[in-house]
Amino acid sequence: MYDVKRLSLLQDLSMLGTLSAVAEVNGVTASAVSQQLKTLEDEAGVDLLVRDGRRVRLTSAGDLLVEHAAEVLAALERARGAVAALQDEVAGEVTVAAYPSILAPVGSRLAVAVRERHPGVTVRLAETDASRAMPAVIRREIDAALVLRYPDDGDAVVPGVRTRRLFDEQFVAIVPEALGGVVLHGGLGVLGRDRWIIGAPTLPCTRSILSACRTAGFTPDVQHEGIGYLAAIQLVGAGLGVAVVPELSAQVLPDGVVAVPCDVPRRQVALAYRDGAQGHPVTHALLDVAVEVGRRLRTRPLFAGAAG
Repeated sequence: MYDVKRLSLLQDLSMLGTLSAVAEVNGVTASAVSQQLKTLEDEAGVDLLVRDGRRVRLTSAGDLLVEHAAEVLAALERARGAVAALQDEVAGEVTVAAYPSILAPVGSRLAVAVRERHPGVTVRLAETDASRAMPAVIRREIDAALVLRYPDDGDAVVPGVRTRRLFDEQFVAIVPEALGGVVLHGGLGVLGRDRWIIGAPTLPCTRSILSACRTAGFTPDVQHEGIGYLAAIQLVGAGLGVAVVPELSAQVLPDGVVAVPCDVPRRQVALAYRDGAQGHPVTHALLDVAVEVGRRLRTRPLFAGAAG
């Protein structure tokens, strides 16, 4: 019989790609992970891993076992939920992590709404990023994560994780007030000669913004790079350039600066959680409230100060 912990390590490896990364997140040595996975191979009777440079790649048998491991772990989640459902009230703690740009505007709304709807449930918020969110959900370090999806992400499925789409967020150009109407009617192309402030080039949001600029017919003159959204807005206020940020990040603007909707493809905000956990009363309550919060954000403008 396969050991659940070893199956979990194999699942971690399928996401993280290296034994050292799996070891780090599990608080053990790489050699200990290697030994556990070797034992799992012996139990399976087939090769599950193959070396690919400094990384380890799963064989077809390894990929198949990860799929079944996800089903096993989901069954355990359903069992936990069934036992918890025997209680008379919905009560407990749930940890929700989020990317910095949506932690406050969405996470706070979610925590408050859960508290109002289910007084016995406490939502604890934590910060995460794209590389840590899904592994943390699977390893039960957090219960759910507010995650972002971009048009170029495709339909990648993470075994053992489900996502619930909440709403789509538009991007806005942050420009001096005098340019607001010009950008609103002319689009991003009118900013082709301006100085730009952008985030780290490796981030999917930055790639999406740069792609939209190329579609508009220009390559931005980047003067300040690797800048977070809130800092970028302040730099625009200081007269150092223009920027594009997600709408949720543009709720407070310096004097003389406006946010204008622009032609950068919207990104999707979703809630990721462990497959099978949706039957747990606390997780079920969280999902219901998250869907309602997403509905409210979809049906009303988040930013009322765009130039018009």
